[in-house]
Amino acid sequence: MIESILSLTGLLSAFWWALSGSILKSSKTKSIILFPLTESTISLVFIIILIITTTKLEIILSYSAITYSYLFLGSIFSMTGFFFYILALRKISLGITFTINTSIVMVLTVLLDFFINKTPVNTNLITGGIIIICGIIIINSITWNFSSIKASNLNYLFGLVFSIIAGIFWASGIFVNDRGLIEADILSATTIRCIVPLVIYGAIVLIKNPFIYSTINNKDKFFIFSSSICITIAMLFWYLSLKANTASLTAILTSTSPVFAILFGILFHREKLKINEILGILFCLTGSMIIILENKLPS
Repeated sequence: MIESILSLTGLLSAFWWALSGSILKSSKTKSIILFPLTESTISLVFIIILIITTTKLEIILSYSAITYSYLFLGSIFSMTGFFFYILALRKISLGITFTINTSIVMVLTVLLDFFINKTPVNTNLITGGIIIICGIIIINSITWNFSSIKASNLNYLFGLVFSIIAGIFWASGIFVNDRGLIEADILSATTIRCIVPLVIYGAIVLIKNPFIYSTINNKDKFFIFSSSICITIAMLFWYLSLKANTASLTAILTSTSPVFAILFGILFHREKLKINEILGILFCLTGSMIIILENKLPS
């Protein structure tokens, strides 16, 4: 029973990721690094409390050098992907952003598992991946008009590119973190994941604008704080899924986030999708469902 619940933690991570994106999109602040800095701070405080109350601190220092290398590199990949994800949210709709980057994450993670971890990939997985790629092409090709390069089209294209880049870095992060979690426990992995962006973004803020929080209004502070809480929850479910499942299955389950993102975008942001975007999203979701049905969850 517990194993069955753990196998579905990827779905819960997808829900909280999408909710976080919906809240963050409501913020009008122009600072790109303010949100990941806030999120990593809140997450680290929460994780430290969990570590103190549930485990021994010395456990974090008991792993091999290669495990720390995996966790550190995975944190760098995740942080970079998160940066491009925020850039994408500023350019295109919530649903499109999640559809593209989660589809990229799923396909690349399955491929990495196949070529490096030697995880078997059958016809249904390949079919699902091809359908997902077709969906991304549909989203891109019909919207972009190469004969008339307008500012809005250029802005949209940048959003698509940022989403793809975010997906590539996130897929790399999932794969590397999965290697690190072979030895490390979840709380140790999340601690490193929080410290890396906190140190890097914190240093940037201290150098450029140490009083950056005083430049934003209370409404934006509320959005940033609330979204950070959602990311903290999503992150914990994500690591739980990586610990309980393979990297491929984690990527597959979290690929359902576009469904939640589209729903939140319509409900809270009154987003309207174009015909080709709807068709492309349906293709991506169909491909995701084929892969999900193929990968039977552990009983």
